[in-house]
Amino acid sequence: MPFYIRLPDDTYKFHFEGEAIEFLVTKETIQPSMRTGSRSADTHFHGDRRGIDEYSVISYETERQFSSIDEAKSFTVKLVNRVLDVYRYIDQATHLMPITATDFHEFNLLKDGRLSETAITFGPGGLVLNDGGLINEIGSLVKRALEERIEVPFFENILLNAHHYHLTGEYRMSVLEAVIALEIIVYQFIREFAPKSGKSQKQIDGWIEGRGRESGLRYCVETVLNMLLPFDVRVSSDLISRCGNTVTLRNKVVHRGKKDVTEVEATSAITFSLEIIRHLNRFISS
Repeated sequence: MPFYIRLPDDTYKFHFEGEAIEFLVTKETIQPSMRTGSRSADTHFHGDRRGIDEYSVISYETERQFSSIDEAKSFTVKLVNRVLDVYRYIDQATHLMPITATDFHEFNLLKDGRLSETAITFGPGGLVLNDGGLINEIGSLVKRALEERIEVPFFENILLNAHHYHLTGEYRMSVLEAVIALEIIVYQFIREFAPKSGKSQKQIDGWIEGRGRESGLRYCVETVLNMLLPFDVRVSSDLISRCGNTVTLRNKVVHRGKKDVTEVEATSAITFSLEIIRHLNRFISS
C-alpha cells in the first residue's frame, strides 16, 4: 500500500463480488524515521498519506482465477478500495484517497502457495530517463514566472485537478472539475462579449443565473456561444453536442447522485471541455 491505514494487524473477513474474502492487514514501519530519526513503535504519524514513515501491507486469498497479473491487480484495487471506503468513513480519514493499480509498491501473485508473478510499480508515467535539457527549460520557466509574479489562472488549476483525478481513477471528480473549468470560461466569455452584441444585463443574468429552459450552462454552450461568436470562428456543432452531453453527465452526478463514471466518460469530459475553453480563451481579455 502507498500509505498506512490505522488498523490492527489482523484478518478481516467479508464477502466481495459473491465470494468470501479473508483480508490480512499488517503494518510496516520505516526505520529510522525520515521525520524524527527515531520514535516509539507505539506511535505513528497520523495524516501520512505518502507512506513516508509507515505503510500497510495487505494480502488475501481468493478462489478466483486470473488470466494475467493485470487482471489480478484490477480486482485487488476494487477490493482494497472497498476496505478503504469503510475505513475512511469510520476513522474519518480525510487524508486518504482511493487507490489505483499504480499505487502498489510491489504486487505479488501466488498460486498454490507459490509465487506465480511479481510486478514492481513505477507510477502512472512509467520509468523514464531524465531529460536534462527539458528539466533546465522547466526550471528556467518556473524561475521566470516566480520572479515576474505571474498568477496561474484559476481555471487552469481546476483543469489540472481534473487531470489529477483522472490519473488516480477518481473519474466522477474528474468530470466535476472539468465542467467547473468550462463553466468559468463560458460565463466569463458571455459576460465580456454579450454587452458588445447589444445584449442587456438582464438577459445576460437570465442566461447564467436563471432557472428556465433558456438558461444554465448547457443552454449557454449549445445556443449562446455561437450567438455571440463571429461566424468564421463559431464552435462546431459536433463539439457543442459532445460538450453538452458532458454537462448533462455532470448534472446527473450533482443532482441525481450518479456514482459510477467510466474512464471514457471522464476522458471525454476533459477533452471536450478543454477544446471549448482553449477556443473561447483566445477572445477573453487576460
